[in-house]
Amino acid sequence: MDVQSNLHLRTNSRVSRVIFEGTKAVGVAFVHSRNRAHKGELRETIVRARKCVVISSGTLGTPQ
Repeated sequence: MDVQSNLHLRTNSRVSRVIFEGTKAVGVAFVHSRNRAHKGELRETIVRARKCVVISSGTLGTPQ
């Protein structure tokens, strides 16, 4: 696999919402499958993109 310094992949994560500024997607809020805070609460992480937001999904829930 080629090394891309401007690409960061987050696997085993579920996007909870896309962050918009007007009509442009500028980031995402996601929850990692193993990222649980105390008392079983999920911790949401927000990341902002410099140029492009790409959301890709696997086979989970695809038939639905």
